[in-house]
Amino acid sequence: MKLKNLIFTTFLIIFFGSCVKDTIKPIVEYPQINPVPVSYMNEIQPEFTSKCVSCHGGSIAPDLRAANSYNSLFAENQIDTITPSNSILYVKIIAGGSMVSYTNQAYANKVLKWIQEGAKNN
Repeated sequence: MKLKNLIFTTFLIIFFGSCVKDTIKPIVEYPQINPVPVSYMNEIQPEFTSKCVSCHGGSIAPDLRAANSYNSLFAENQIDTITPSNSILYVKIIAGGSMVSYTNQAYANKVLKWIQEGAKNN
């Protein structure tokens, strides 16, 4: 009888000792905020055309007319794709910048996002 009890006890120890509680953590995917890239021609240039070209129309750099603005921004070193928040264009249109009165924070955020995306001529 002692041998049966010993075998039974050993069996219980092995059986219950081998039980492991697995915890499965769900994979949470967070939605991207505005995953669509910013379009230079459809979102950046229209603001230049409506608010900036009256002064930056060729006589004051950068030339922000539609045909010239993209190349002019780079020729005038207005865009820093390495450190986008240091881009002269962005710094001038945020709070404390010399051109802040001609734009708003939503547009400044869009410009920053466009630069962070590589400042593509799209």
